[in-house]
Amino acid sequence: MAKQSKENDLSVKEISPKISAINNNNITSSGLDLVEISQFLYVRIKKAINLPGICGPNTCIPYVEVKLGEFKGTTPYVINCSNPEWNRVFAFSKELIQTLALSSFVILVKDKAVRNEPTIGRRQFSIADVPNRLTSESAIATHSYELKMEMDQRICILESC
Repeated sequence: MAKQSKENDLSVKEISPKISAINNNNITSSGLDLVEISQFLYVRIKKAINLPGICGPNTCIPYVEVKLGEFKGTTPYVINCSNPEWNRVFAFSKELIQTLALSSFVILVKDKAVRNEPTIGRRQFSIADVPNRLTSESAIATHSYELKMEMDQRICILESC
């Protein structure tokens, strides 16, 4: 019975948290002091440019897959568009990445119109190369990446942050 009453004790109690911003009776605090920081790998897929279609321009039905180990995020597909815009963000927990000891993630651009080999292009990124930032800092600059393609054509893809 005593154990049960201890679990249900919801009375107000005094606590003494260790806040990093308090030094030598000099109280300086920020909004991040009382928040547990959890880190994520954010992958933003903005757009693709000049995607090849099986029957010429504007004949593909593109979508993007972001793969991290066994986990996969997918954008919606865009019908008959060689220059699609998705503006999607995928978030993967850094704790999950460390637990599974993952070192890279892959971005694939696929064509829903092609059944046997739908991959238009791919790019692999090392997780170690992804910059870190605090939420209070300004956004990281946008980068464009070219994908490795099976054909001789090149596409400029992923204005990503």
